[in-house]
Amino acid sequence: PGETESMEHILTQCSDPTQKFIWDLASKLWPQCHRPWTDPNIGTILGCGTITIPSGPQDDDTPHRHDAALKKGASHLLRILLSESAYLIWTIRCERVIRETTHSEEQIKKRWLNIIDRRFQLDHQGIGKNMVFVDINGKFG
Repeated sequence: PGETESMEHILTQCSDPTQKFIWDLASKLWPQCHRPWTDPNIGTILGCGTITIPSGPQDDDTPHRHDAALKKGASHLLRILLSESAYLIWTIRCERVIRETTHSEEQIKKRWLNIIDRRFQLDHQGIGKNMVFVDINGKFG
């Protein structure tokens, strides 16, 4: 009672376990080799479309271009994980509050995996020769 239903509260602070569960799913898919996963804050979520994993100046050299491509793919994955997870948290919250629908962790996990998989499928269809993608198992291709 009395909690403000701000976007920040819904996506990062709500005591309902759904948002933490979804962010945990995202963190488990994130390949830790690029940088450790950190719990997103509202600024990261709202600005996720501009996130890039920095590449060093050496990544422009021919031997390091693969590393630069991996960082580009990892940046793309991070943008997907943040945006799709935030949207699912919002959607499930609306279903819970407005429709009074409850979801099990298994239902939420299935839904999240389907959303992420569908996004990978769409991205894979539009991939150019120089684009690196990450599959549902976190493998780079």
